Amino acid sequence: MSTDRKEQVSSLDARDDLTWVADRWHFLVGKLTPGGGNAQGVRVSSCPEPALPIDLNVSDLMREVEDNARFWAQVLMDDTTWAPTTSAMPTLLNEVAARHGHFTENDRISLEFSDAAHDLREKVRKILDPVSAPTYLGPCQAAECIGEIYVSAGKDSGRCRVCDEPFTAFTQRAWLAGELDTVLKTQAEIIRSLKILDLGVADSTVWSWVRRGQLVPVEDGLYSLADAIALTSKRSKIAA
Repeated sequence: MSTDRKEQVSSLDARDDLTWVADRWHFLVGKLTPGGGNAQGVRVSSCPEPALPIDLNVSDLMREVEDNARFWAQVLMDDTTWAPTTSAMPTLLNEVAARHGHFTENDRISLEFSDAAHDLREKVRKILDPVSAPTYLGPCQAAECIGEIYVSAGKDSGRCRVCDEPFTAFTQRAWLAGELDTVLKTQAEIIRSLKILDLGVADSTVWSWVRRGQLVPVEDGLYSLADAIALTSKRSKIAA
């Protein structure tokens, strides 16, 4: 089993990973169906309505966690006189985690146990707290670089993925404002550029400008970004 960790961890880490997953089991149940629901994705109702669809990604992950818990519980039962008090999740997972010390007796099994626990925790974390997609900030400013600039959620700086040139979101947007205001773009590109410049303009607002004749094409199907930015500024003053 693969792992992205750079050093081997102890069974205590595996215990902590498994109890972390067990503590969040009810959150997985809540994400299983739209609006919450229950673990089986069935309405609690006397009406003959169809069952709510379940999130297959969450369902598959819950099955993987449960299969792991049952596998390690079976190992414990085969090797010792221990027996679980229940087969229900997440109690079974907590009980397996409490017996973590048994899996340190063999280096190979210890590593497998630790890797499995770590992988499950990472998968649950990604389901419950997905990382926001990075924001596109246009082309790299470095001469002759063909890289595209992206900034991660919660960050205000980074490096070009191609040439490793450092940048900040502020300087990148300032540069774009100077570079892009003379460029003609399609309506879709105008919308994207305004998002890059972080001007807070909804797609529907741009569509409205075009429909009302406030944003008119300079050439066939091409609009001036400078005109769109000017409309944005005018809109902000009216709102104030």
